Order: sequence, then C-alpha cells, then structure tokens
Amino acid sequence: MTDLPIKDLQALRSQYVDQREDVKKSAELEERDLSDTDVAEMERLASEIRKVDVQLKVKREDAKIAESAVLAGEGSRSEQREMARMNKRFDLAGAVRDLSQGKRVTGVAAEYTEEAMREARGSNMNIKGQLSIPASAMRALGDAGEFGAGAGLTNSPGFVGTNVTAGVAALAAPTLFESMGGRVLNGLTSNVNVPIVTAAATIASAAEGANVSSAASAVGARNLTPTRYGAFVTVTEQLMMQGGPAVEQLITNDMITQ
Repeated sequence: MTDLPIKDLQALRSQYVDQREDVKKSAELEERDLSDTDVAEMERLASEIRKVDVQLKVKREDAKIAESAVLAGEGSRSEQREMARMNKRFDLAGAVRDLSQGKRVTGVAAEYTEEAMREARGSNMNIKGQLSIPASAMRALGDAGEFGAGAGLTNSPGFVGTNVTAGVAALAAPTLFESMGGRVLNGLTSNVNVPIVTAAATIASAAEGANVSSAASAVGARNLTPTRYGAFVTVTEQLMMQGGPAVEQLITNDMITQ
C-alpha cells in the first residue's frame, strides 16, 4: 500500500466497507445465501480494512508526535530532540520550489504553515501566504546549545528566534514639544475658548484702612481650533507574531502619545 495521507486512508477504508455491504445486499436482494465467492470477497475486503486500520494508527501517532513537537515551544528534552529532527527534515528550498510550480506544500512545511496560521489567529492576525514558519519552531532554532541557530540544519537556513518582551514607555525619548513644556489637550471635537490671563495682577500699597485702587488684572480667552494629526508605523508580521499583544500595545501607546 502506498504512503497515503490520513484523509485518503479514511476514504479508502470507507470504500472497502461499502463494498462489503454491497456483497451482503446483493445476496439479500436475490434471496439467497452467501456463496463461497461472496465469503471469499468479504474476507479479502476485511483484510484490506485491517491493513488500512494499521496505516491509520501509525499516521495518527505520527501526527500526534509532530503536533507535540511543534507546539512544545520549550518542552522536555525529548520533545526538543523531536523538534530538531523535524527541523532537519524541513526543506525550505523544496517548499518554495513546489509553490513556484503551482503545487501545495507537503510534509513538515505543511505542518509548520498550519501551526503558524494557528499562532497568527491567536494574535488576531491572518497569514495570506502559503508557506510560513511558526514561532515555536523559530524559538527552537534560536535556543542556545545543540539546538542553536544553524546546529545540524542541512536543508534549513540558520534562523534566530526573537523573543520580544513588553516595552517600557519611560525609556522612550520625549518629543521636542514635550521637552519645551508643551501640553496636549486630548478629546477636543470642536473649537474651544480657553481662559487665559491677559494682564497680570500688580502689587499696590495703601495706608492702613484704605483700599487698593486697582490690581490691573484681566482675564481673557484664547480660541483654539483642534488640529488632527496622523501617524503610521511599519512592522513585520514576524515581529507581531513573536511579540504578540505586548508589541501591539507598545505601538498603540506610542502613536497616541506622539
């Protein structure tokens, strides 16, 4: 039996089961007992079903091992070794060649791409490409030691994992406007009159019991017309996937501040 994917094996098993049912139904419609030929055919189909079941069991076990390796991140030593074996089997050039020829990626490349898409959906992102590498695989490639970048990788480039931590706003350089003591009024939606002192109060002296003639203080108003400013920032999907909400929040706060 050729090496078929799980979906095709399930379809083949269903086909054999239907054929066995057809043999029994044929005898029932003809109102006769099962002949020796019918029994032999049913035994042959049962043997084929058992072979498919064995293939399905092996395929499902392989899928569980691959999934645990991809999702492990920083799992046990055995899982890291399994990840290393998968990285050795990962043929990036071959996957790119298949895509350029209009084919679909298969093997480790397909498993990596599916996991990368799940990671992206977890960060409220969508990956449009047909080939991607999950952050868990890149972290494993970037770890120190025997699983470090480029260690034992025959078909893969030496990736370096990027673990982005939460940003510290206090470390951001203040703008020139902020350095000069400028203040920003947020939330204005229309013109506004802001009261200001147009003439500062003066100090005058008077004899005991007398009134000061005038402090010469005046309060006026300054009309402000709100001005809208826009800002944009360019980031890579790799940064957003590896940094997650921490990077997104840092960029959002920075744009609001600026």
